[in-house]
Amino acid sequence: EHYLTFNQQKIMLKIFTSITTPGVLAIPILGSLMDTSGFVPTCIVTLSFSLLFSLLLFWPGKYQLLAGFSSYAFFRTSLFTYFFSYLADALGFRFFGILAGVSFFVAGLGSLIQAPLMDWASGTCHLAGADLETCDHGNWHLIYILQAFFFLCLFLMPIFDIREEKQKVYKYTPIQ
Repeated sequence: EHYLTFNQQKIMLKIFTSITTPGVLAIPILGSLMDTSGFVPTCIVTLSFSLLFSLLLFWPGKYQLLAGFSSYAFFRTSLFTYFFSYLADALGFRFFGILAGVSFFVAGLGSLIQAPLMDWASGTCHLAGADLETCDHGNWHLIYILQAFFFLCLFLMPIFDIREEKQKVYKYTPIQ
């Protein structure tokens, strides 16, 4: 198995920050896609980047990690933009602030599990001076599998949106 040394981890963390910060440059691209194509294609593009990010984590290597960082940067920015646009479109502005607040509160509660989950998944092989023969290799692959599975499940959302749009068309089609 491939493990990054402590110094390589520090370098990759700096690169990750350097890549994710300019991810905001994706906002105009996503806005244009949303305006020209609608929510369903925008959702599919956003989820495709999430799935690509998730799948790239399975293969160790610097270039796969860099591509994963880029996919994550686009996904993260796209998700934020898509979420608020979709929330406003689907539910309106009457309770927008409350819904956004509740959504972020629930997301925050879900985030509380990240630290213990990371400790469980990390193992001990990444620590300086770890013996790669006897160290705990962790459970990252299980985390990656679960993450990819949940991202795949999210692809049901545009499918349901397409079905709902078709039902609206049939519901309001005038009889001739």
